Amino acid sequence: MRKCYERKRDEDVLMVLHLTENEGVTCKEAGQRHGMTKNAVIGLRNRIKKTIHCYDGCQKNDNMDYSLKPLWWQDVV
Repeated sequence: MRKCYERKRDEDVLMVLHLTENEGVTCKEAGQRHGMTKNAVIGLRNRIKKTIHCYDGCQKNDNMDYSLKPLWWQDVV
């Protein structure tokens, strides 16, 4: 049961990030849709930006080939 909860939480986080970054939805609205507060969404976005190994890797031109389409995680069965 724990794994199901973690997967659901991961999908919520990915969707909140997608909504705020790609769809132009506010942090408050995205959080309300997925059971998070506005400040939780803001904190999540800030933590991801501060993660050096992820953020720096995403800044390299070699890693920005856009091979993953939006909502890529929903295609996994």
